[in-house]
Amino acid sequence: MGDHKPRNDEEQEHRLVAIETDGVDAVSYTHLDVYKRQAQANVAPHLINNYFGPTEDSHMAVAAALAAGVGDVGMGLEAAAKAFGLDFVPLMEEDYFLVCLKDALEHPAVQKLCEVLHAPTWAHVLEDLPGYERADSGDVLSLTRALPWWDFKAPSKPAAKAAAAKKRASS
Repeated sequence: MGDHKPRNDEEQEHRLVAIETDGVDAVSYTHLDVYKRQAQANVAPHLINNYFGPTEDSHMAVAAALAAGVGDVGMGLEAAAKAFGLDFVPLMEEDYFLVCLKDALEHPAVQKLCEVLHAPTWAHVLEDLPGYERADSGDVLSLTRALPWWDFKAPSKPAAKAAAAKKRASS
């Protein structure tokens, strides 16, 4: 998001607006992508003004900060950038999945959700959102088909029983 300007890391300061997390364990994919791209470009963090500074808590907040002149560039969604009249340079595409247990697929609420996601109305909603497309919205996929690298191992029965007992004790 923000203005796309040629960059010379030796001569120009960059003001980064980042998305906030609650702690190291809660680092977002956006954070990881920024770190990866910064490392691949061999741009030292100290060359980016505000790299270690305050952060924002959502893509819309990043866009609002950029629109207010707080920073020059930030990672975010095209829809957020367009909502604030900002330029947008796409860097990647992502697929989003709604995950549930197989048994939940028979629940009326889940069936209704799948119905809504297949409906033409949903396709029209997504057409109006910059950067989104319907693709296979509402299709039910196995986790291993959607994420071939995923290797789910069911917990052993003793571990599952211990986890259930711990959950009951904390309730």
